[in-house]
Amino acid sequence: MISEVIGVANRRLRPYDRSMVESELRADAPATAVAEPASGLDPAREFWQLAMDLIFRERPPRMPAIATEFDLSPMGLKMLVELEPGVEVPMRAIATCTGCDASSVTAIADRMEARDLIERRDRPGDRRVKLIALTDTGAAMREQVRERLSRPPEAIKRLPPADLRTLRDLMRKAVQSEPEGPGEATAG
Repeated sequence: MISEVIGVANRRLRPYDRSMVESELRADAPATAVAEPASGLDPAREFWQLAMDLIFRERPPRMPAIATEFDLSPMGLKMLVELEPGVEVPMRAIATCTGCDASSVTAIADRMEARDLIERRDRPGDRRVKLIALTDTGAAMREQVRERLSRPPEAIKRLPPADLRTLRDLMRKAVQSEPEGPGEATAG
């Protein structure tokens, strides 16, 4: 239980606030609590927490800056990256994968369509369903955005090449074992 509380606190706090919260929570833990590893987390959870720390530390300045470079909103950037060239996607599916309300997706799509990045089409046989597809201009911008997003942060670039290969290989293994579709893995 205390590990879960600390995990939730860690996801919501800046790194320098965490040690204070962890020590306070551990001080309030009942004496019958089971001893935990030094980090208080199992290795999978600790890895994920560290990865999220790095991503969120990097994300606030990075994502809006990249979106601004391409004159997109952060959600427009996400939509552009999520769309695959040559694939029509229902707007409701875009709303689901971006975590946006359907009306927000409509507004983002309006702006992107005005720039010839996407086009909306009716689904054959059901004109109520609107499909979104990248245009050639949108596909070209998507590649530029993906290239820009794939540049690793300094914290990663500074690692030795052997460590980078190990991280890459482990991440490939994790991605290949991830079940298809949205949702979270079972709690562990």
